[in-house]
This record gives sequence, structure tokens and C-alpha cells, in this order.
Amino acid sequence: MNQNYGKLSGSKFSRKSYIVVIVSYSMNKTTIQISVDTLDRLKTLKRFERESYDEVINFVVDDFEDEELTNEEIGEIQEALEDIKKHGTIPIEDVAKELGVTLE
Repeated sequence: MNQNYGKLSGSKFSRKSYIVVIVSYSMNKTTIQISVDTLDRLKTLKRFERESYDEVINFVVDDFEDEELTNEEIGEIQEALEDIKKHGTIPIEDVAKELGVTLE
């Protein structure tokens, strides 16, 4: 432990941030590089203000890993693929026209 601990309280680091540095250092952590856009997306997924990005990422990964298709969903996908094989696909322009929307 730093013997100059008391002197840190007057510096730009607060006592609280110094403790966080020690705690963070003692845990197994790593740094990853992500784009600013990805960071912005992660921020929108926070469930509460002080939730760490580690918690956000684990929440998303856990949700992804736990999600399984039901037999009904698998059947619907197989049915849709068979329909595509038999009849092909519909051009997006035709779908937009049918729905009354314009494509930009």
C-alpha cells in the first residue's frame, strides 16, 4: 500500500478514485478497443447509470447464449425457406409499393 496515501486526498485524485484503482488492479481485467459508435450503443444498453460495461456486455452475451429457437420457430423458418425455393423472393420495390412506402 502506498505510504503517501494521505497526500493523495489533496491531489487531483480523490481517496475514492485511489481505492478504485487498487481494486481494479487486483482484479483480472483487460482493455479492448471498440469504436465510438460501439461505445455509444453500449451506453444505450445500460440498465442503470453506474452499471459497468463489463456488466452490460455480460448481460447481452448471457441473453444471446440463453436464447434458443422453439420447435415452432424452427418449423416456420423451414417453411419460409421452402417457399423461397419454390417461388423465389419478392423485390423490395414491389414490397414497398404494396405497403405504400417509398424507398430512399
